[in-house]
Amino acid sequence: DSHPWFDSARQSRDSEWGECFVWADPKPNGDPPNNWLSVFGGPAWTFEPRRNQFYLHNFLTSQPDLNFHCPLVREEALAIARWWLERGVDGFRLDTVNFYFHDQALRDNLPAAHQDDQVVPTDNPYSLQNHIYDKNQPEVCGFLESLGDLLTEFPGAIALGEVGATEERALGLMQQYQQPGRLNLSYTFDLLSPKYSAPHFRDVLARESVEAEGVWRCLAFSNHDVRRAATRLNPSEAPTEAIASSAMAMLMCLRGTPCIYQGEELGLTEVDIPYDQLVDPYGIAFWPTYKGRDGCRTPMPWRHDRPHGAFTEAGQAPWLPIPEEHLAKAIDLQEAQPGSVLHQTRALVALHCDNVAFHSDRLAVLESPEDLLVFERGEGDACVLCVFNLSDAPIAFDLPEPWRGRVSLQSRGDIEAEGGGTQRRYGRWSWQVVASQSTAG
Repeated sequence: DSHPWFDSARQSRDSEWGECFVWADPKPNGDPPNNWLSVFGGPAWTFEPRRNQFYLHNFLTSQPDLNFHCPLVREEALAIARWWLERGVDGFRLDTVNFYFHDQALRDNLPAAHQDDQVVPTDNPYSLQNHIYDKNQPEVCGFLESLGDLLTEFPGAIALGEVGATEERALGLMQQYQQPGRLNLSYTFDLLSPKYSAPHFRDVLARESVEAEGVWRCLAFSNHDVRRAATRLNPSEAPTEAIASSAMAMLMCLRGTPCIYQGEELGLTEVDIPYDQLVDPYGIAFWPTYKGRDGCRTPMPWRHDRPHGAFTEAGQAPWLPIPEEHLAKAIDLQEAQPGSVLHQTRALVALHCDNVAFHSDRLAVLESPEDLLVFERGEGDACVLCVFNLSDAPIAFDLPEPWRGRVSLQSRGDIEAEGGGTQRRYGRWSWQVVASQSTAG
């Protein structure tokens, strides 16, 4: 709201920048123009007395929405993109790409049939609406095509979009947004949920094969908006390193392009930030039922024996504290531990990059015990078998006939061969990636 365009627009309805934002008159009783809500709490409208109008903000009041229906806004956005591309950036991550356009008739959203627990916590009133008018508008595709045309001038540059929508709607939007000439990649929030079980992944993979055919998605278990995976995916009293290891291996084995959030490669846990140290407006507004996103945004611990983990110079405190439990997982300590999550992550990244099975479209889920997720990646001689025990109990599993006696490429946890190598016993939270080559070869 301190941008010169908005500063001018809010002064008078005669401003040349007025159409660059979304303005609307109050209702006859003085209420906002419709029932749209902000993701961060309260109405999505704030009154500006100098214009005697409300302006739209899907997020903070200090973040007025640009009006992408206005040609000037689209032209400026593309000009900014070109400015960066000419300086050699590799591409863009587009925040909340499905929020760019709104319904120009400003129609009220309807109540949601089911609460949306993907985009916001269920104690946020935003989850009670079916967001059919304040976002997810068809005009988004036209703008993405314009951006795609620009990217073709810079070979190798990519566009990655974040799709903030319910589980039911997100895959359909991804399919639209990743049509040729639009986004190269997109991700939604279904893998950022607390669900981490074999039945959940079987459902996700089955739904994706039907509803998002042809979509090569970006894979992420963590980002700056959700609790860290080692905490969020962890049932009570499970070893956090085992969960972090399993999630990282899953990230590298599923179909798509993996995206590692800072700290995942160390197995960092969520930090409980005291209220007086919060900086996230979202957490401050919804405290204490929702503590915001600061707990996943603490700085990287480089050295365990240095102030602030050597993230900043001594005497220069970072914006958020680094807790003792993170210093115990610092990079210098994990560098010295061959079995650390850091070393495992490096090995998994190398496996993913070097093995064409993980670049293939093919992912075939195989029959297995309920709490075991077993799937094949790739085809022919490049095929690999991925086995994940997503429970805290050991599970016996008969390897399918083609996979008996094959080489284990990567694994973690308690895995024992039984019955002459036909059957294996997978300990809790263990996982294994098996190659198509035989032990004899």
